[in-house]
Amino acid sequence: MSNNITVVGNLTDDCALKYTQAGVAMVSGSIASNRRYQVNGQWEETTSFFNFTAWRELAENMAATLTKGTRVVAVGRMEQKKWVDKEGANRTSYELIIDEIGPSVRWATAVITKIASSNSNGNSSSIVAATAALNATVIVDDVF
Repeated sequence: MSNNITVVGNLTDDCALKYTQAGVAMVSGSIASNRRYQVNGQWEETTSFFNFTAWRELAENMAATLTKGTRVVAVGRMEQKKWVDKEGANRTSYELIIDEIGPSVRWATAVITKIASSNSNGNSSSIVAATAALNATVIVDDVF
C-alpha cells in the first residue's frame, strides 16, 4: 500500500538548516495550503497547515533555496507520531516527510542551477542529484 501525498502551498517560515548529533542535515517547518470554494454563492476559504521534515542533501538544498512565502509543490509520505503529554493524555500528530520539493511556477518563475553529485569515490559525476532542481532562484509576484 502506498502512502504518498502531494501538498501545494506556501512555506510559513524560512527553511532553517539543522544537524543531528550524527551530523545529518535536516529542516522542518510547515506548509500552508489554501482551498477556496463556494457555499450558497459565497466564496469561502480554508487553510490547512502541514508540518514537514526533510533530510540530508534535500534539506541542504531547501535551506539554500526556499524562503518564507515561497509557493512549493512537495511530495512525500505522512507519518503518525504518538506520545503521552505531561498530563498523561495520549496525543497524536502527523508529519509530512518530504521526498521531493520544488518551487511552483504557477505564479512565479524559477531559474534552475544544477549541482553536481559525487560518486562513492568522491569524484564529480555528470549525474545530477534529483534534488538539484531545488537550487533555484524564485521570483514571486504578490498575486496569490
